[in-house]
Amino acid sequence: GHCFTDICCSPFLLIAMLSPLRNSSTRTALSALISERQLSPVPFSLDNYDNAYEYGYNFALRKLIFDMGILAVTDLFLLPLLLPLFLTRYRYVAIVNDLNTSSIWGFKEFFLVSSQTLLLFSDI
Repeated sequence: GHCFTDICCSPFLLIAMLSPLRNSSTRTALSALISERQLSPVPFSLDNYDNAYEYGYNFALRKLIFDMGILAVTDLFLLPLLLPLFLTRYRYVAIVNDLNTSSIWGFKEFFLVSSQTLLLFSDI
């Protein structure tokens, strides 16, 4: 069970860590989740096999890895719109704070990026 979950999460971790847009947020979230887990570990008891089996296995960490990998893949759809903004830096400044603080890119972020891209092309 756990080995299969780790094997399935590995490609998502690789994708998230290779993504220039998700690398820093992934590293920050992972280190926060790991240090939180180290400060308050799950109670361990050899008398209860289920508890011993689950001890030290962090499902929240695997979910975070999966989520960040999915977000990194969806970032690829925004890349054609982000590239002109990033290269010119003219309209990128207007959206960079919103994009960095948002943990999940949805319709709001897509609207921000697409509207700034259209405004950039209208300026030309």
